[in-house]
Amino acid sequence: MNKQKSLRIVNLLIATLILLLAGTAVFNETIPYDIYSKVHPLTGYLLSFFVLLHVTLNFSWIKANYLKPTKPHTGPLSPAMNRQKWLKRINLTLPVMLIWLVITALLRKSIPYETHKIIHGFTGFAMTGLILLHVYLNFGWIKSNYLKKRNRKA
Repeated sequence: MNKQKSLRIVNLLIATLILLLAGTAVFNETIPYDIYSKVHPLTGYLLSFFVLLHVTLNFSWIKANYLKPTKPHTGPLSPAMNRQKWLKRINLTLPVMLIWLVITALLRKSIPYETHKIIHGFTGFAMTGLILLHVYLNFGWIKSNYLKKRNRKA
């Protein structure tokens, strides 16, 4: 399986896991605790795994955009440069927030429930917003890989 096909599958799994995580977080008061206490953490750890896989599959892009020195741009920034600049900043913030979410999840029993709910919940909602912005900035790739018309023979 080539890298693009793998990314398509991994990205769909990530989207599904994010929706499941968000759903269990929003409805945590109505979902029975024995179900919530198993589904939400397991989904979070699976999401962490697939995000690491996503980063691994995109490592050539990461290397080209973060690890190689670039020439300074002296002229006015084009819309593509603005998009690229925002994407770089968001992509640096997302792993930090994911690590913070995992840490707060692991510490849930050692800090007061209300404090954990505020910290973990706020971080989760902030990360969801950044993920939506990440999807928006990558919509060209998403469109070309998921939404393109396929020529099918009748």
